[in-house]
Order: sequence, then C-alpha cells, then structure tokens
Amino acid sequence: MRHALAVVLLVVAVGGAIARPWRLPAWVAPTVAAVVALAARTLTFHEARTALHPLAAPLLFVALAVPLAVMLDAVGIFEELAGQAARSRRVVGACWILAAAVVAVLNLDAAVVLLTPIYVRTARQVGVEPAMLAFQPVLLAMLASSVLPVSNLTNLVVASRLSLTTTDFLAHLAGASLVASLAGWFAFRRVFPARATAASAGSVRALDRRALTVGGGAIAVFLVLLVGGEHLGVPAWAAALGAIVVLAAAGGALPWRHVPLGTIVLAAALVVVASGAALAYPHVLTSAGDGGVRGFAAGVVSGNLLNNLPATIVALPHVTRTARVWPLLLGLNAGPSLLLTGSLAGLLWQASASAAGVHVSAREFTRVGVLVGVPAMAAGFVALQLLR
Repeated sequence: MRHALAVVLLVVAVGGAIARPWRLPAWVAPTVAAVVALAARTLTFHEARTALHPLAAPLLFVALAVPLAVMLDAVGIFEELAGQAARSRRVVGACWILAAAVVAVLNLDAAVVLLTPIYVRTARQVGVEPAMLAFQPVLLAMLASSVLPVSNLTNLVVASRLSLTTTDFLAHLAGASLVASLAGWFAFRRVFPARATAASAGSVRALDRRALTVGGGAIAVFLVLLVGGEHLGVPAWAAALGAIVVLAAAGGALPWRHVPLGTIVLAAALVVVASGAALAYPHVLTSAGDGGVRGFAAGVVSGNLLNNLPATIVALPHVTRTARVWPLLLGLNAGPSLLLTGSLAGLLWQASASAAGVHVSAREFTRVGVLVGVPAMAAGFVALQLLR
C-alpha cells in the first residue's frame, strides 16, 4: 500500500505542478505531496535529508542566477545584443546563437523568461511571425543546456551527486550540445523558412556601449570564477554572487524580489516525492544506468513522462559508472523539447510567450518540438558516441 502511495504522490506532485488547479502556485501540489509522503512514511526524514543534501548548492545557485540575469537585463545587454542582431538580415541566425549562449552560460530558465519577450519584439521589428523567434529560447533551453553544470538544474544535481566538474561537462557534453544546436538550427529553418529584413535605423536604438561594457564585464567575471575558481573550491553560486557584486558596484539595484523561491520549493518538494517513489520501486528505470542508446532513451522517455527534474532523481541511483551518465543526461535535458510539460523551462516559456502576445498550445509545441528536437537529439547523441 505504501509503495502504491509513493507513486500516486509522484503523479499528484508532477500533475499538480503542471495543471495548477484553481490557479494555485506550481509549488503547492508538490509541497503537499511531500508532506503527505513524510507523514505516511513512504520515506523517512533522514532519507529526505539525504536526498536533499546534494541539492543545496544547486538550489543556492538558482536563487542567485535569476537575480543575476534580471540585473543583466536591467543593464540592457540582452536588449542590446538582440538589437544588434536586428540590424542584420541574418537576424534569425544571430538570435539563435545568442539564445544558445545565454542558455549555456547563465541558465535555461533565465533565458526563456528574459529572451522570449525581447525576441517577440525583435520579430515584429524585422517583419517575421513572432512565434518564429519566440520558439528559439525554449528549443535551445533543451538543446544547449548540457554545456556547463550551471546551464540546467539537472546538470547541477548530477554534478553534485557524482562530483563532476565544469571540465567534465565541457569534455563530454559540450560537443554533443553544439552538434544538437547546429542540427536543430537547420531543422528550425525548415519549419520556419521565412526570411527577416534588417530593422530600419529608426526602429533600433543607438549602440549602448555601457550595456555591453558593464554586462559583458559581469559575465566575464562570472565565467572566470566559474571555470577558474572551481579548481580552488569556489562553488557555482559564489561565481554568480561575484557577478552580482560587479553589477551592484556599477550602480545596479539588487533585485532580491526576483529570487525564485517558488521554484526552489517546487524543486525540493519534487525531489522528496521522487525519492520516495525511487525507494518504493528501486528497479524502475534500471536502463538509465546502461549508457548508450538505452540510457539516452531512458532519459528522453522519463524526462517527458515525469518532468526531467524528478526523472533525474529517480534515474540517478542506477548510474554506477560516471561514464554512463552522459547519454542519460543528454536525454533528460534535450528530451523535453517534445512535450511542453517535460521541463519547468517549457512551462515558464509558455507563460512568458503568452504575456508577450504569442499563444502556443501544447499540441503546436509538440509539432515544432518533434520536427526540430528529434533530428537535433539524434545528431547530438551520435556526436556524443563519436566524441567520447
């Protein structure tokens, strides 16, 4: 009975976070499910603490990464880079590259929230269907989010559990992500073949050198601390904090109200509930630890069915060799390009796009996701096998 309850609670947690009945915040259903799981002892408090311990540093990074991205947006660097792209007839390709870079370097959630409205405005400036550019951040949130540990919360969870470094991610997944993003670009252009025209001089602001200097400097500090400081034991959250200090010193306001407390509570609750299900059925997703095609397929399927964060928690115990985690992680990160509910980033993107006047149904998302995501994922997996 207790085992069945663990699965029911996982379904309620994921379904409630996605459906948000009575317009409740997304964290409410997972939190209630986690409380019930602990009360019904589908897992003990000690097991819950053990499951949450590796998540502490990743969630602290998320708590700082979103305010960092908001500060960068306030400086105007994203708007400026998109404006620079709009001056060129290659605006669609330039926006694709910018979105990939923001996802990889900062975080996929920050990218979909901040870039989507900017891309919708850019699309209207250059005379293309707004949905065309609006889709870019969310597609790249899946395809380009395996480059660094900070690119995706799933990466941070795996890195914490298996003691993986930025160098490990660059060596094993950066190439596959690059190939997936490149293949995704060609597939994207087949789905959206329209050509943009360069924005007129009157519709684009003059070059904002301060935005590029201050914003670029903060990003440079972040990357130096992230990559160089890792060897000195500097965690990713400290790198984000260092960049925030640079922006604050340049006159930026500290946007603490943008700390994503709801997302943090949601992630923690999902981990507790998913851990209970994993303890109840320890042999589920054993193929996740097989590596190769089976591990990759397990990541894609479980990420779409469960949402990729709880799927990561359920799948990780089966990974006994570090070398076998890379296909699984690529599948978990890229797989949610198929279903809107496969990742929190997809849901955040839908809300952000809707607020900007672009309404995309779950069916339309899947249509574009299949046409772009499937060939991109296949290319990325082949690259992963060849480059290992």
